[in-house]
Amino acid sequence: MAKQFQAAPELLAAVKADPTLQADIKADPVGGLEKLTAQPAFLTDPLIYRIVVSSLALTMFSAAGGAIYLGDKAPQSLVALGSTALGGLVGLLAPSPRQN
Repeated sequence: MAKQFQAAPELLAAVKADPTLQADIKADPVGGLEKLTAQPAFLTDPLIYRIVVSSLALTMFSAAGGAIYLGDKAPQSLVALGSTALGGLVGLLAPSPRQN
């Protein structure tokens, strides 16, 4: 699979440097550009996003429940696991600075 581009300057530089890309675009301009600018599956498939969010939430709640159950005897690794899962959730659910 060809590399995917997000910005026009990257695409232009790649086409200038690679004669096979130039030939592909000359043969089928629309199809060639669609292949090069298509979004990867992890950005467009909501199922993958839901699986990641669900697994992080399950990890966070399991770690929190375990820490509450164990009380003062909870290992630091359990607390760190829950905190890391929470941070991952916040990172995924917070809006991207590039979004309008």
